[in-house]
Amino acid sequence: MHTGPNGCNGNPGSAAWMTEAEFVPLYWSGDRPYGTFQVRTLRTFDTWIADCDWDYDIAIVTTYTNENNQLLVETVGGNGLSYNYPGSFDSVTFGYPGNRDGGEIPWTCEGTTNYGFPDYRPTLYCAWTGGFSGGPWFREYSNDTLLGYVNGVGSTWPGPDDGPEWIDSPYFDDKVQSIYDDAAGD
Repeated sequence: MHTGPNGCNGNPGSAAWMTEAEFVPLYWSGDRPYGTFQVRTLRTFDTWIADCDWDYDIAIVTTYTNENNQLLVETVGGNGLSYNYPGSFDSVTFGYPGNRDGGEIPWTCEGTTNYGFPDYRPTLYCAWTGGFSGGPWFREYSNDTLLGYVNGVGSTWPGPDDGPEWIDSPYFDDKVQSIYDDAAGD
C-alpha cells in the first residue's frame, strides 16, 4: 500500500485518500500468516496533499485489531523511529516491487544509502520498480529479532534516465517526529 493519498503523480491538489485499506504483515502469494489489519487512521502532511512535494511523501498509519482481535504491535513487534541521522547509512529495506514475482512476494534490499544523488534524498540501489512504495528503510536492522529503526520509506525511483535501479526516500528529520507525535492518540 502506498502510504499517503494516491494520485500525486505530478498533479498537485488532485490526490484522493484511499478507502478500505489494509495491512497484511509478511503477505506472501496470498498467504496472510499474521492476519489482516484494517487501516484505522492515515496521517500525512498538508504539503504532500496540496503540492505532491516528494520530500513529504510520508504517512503514519494506525490499524484496528486483526480478525483474531490481536493488536499489530503485539502480533509482529514494533520498530523504533530514527530521524536527523546522516543521509548516508547502512540500510535494509522491504517492498513488493512489481518487477519481482509480480509484487506477490516480499523482497529485501541492503546497502549503504547515497545522499545527494540525484535530488538530496537518501537513495539505494535496488533494481526495483513500482510496488515498493511505503516499504520501510531500517537502520540497525536485526535478522534475529526482525526489528530495527525506521529511517526512511520507499517513495520513488529517480526516473527513466537513471533507470529503475535507484529508489529513494524522503529524508527523515524533525517533520517525521512531529507527525509521529501527532498520531500518538490515534
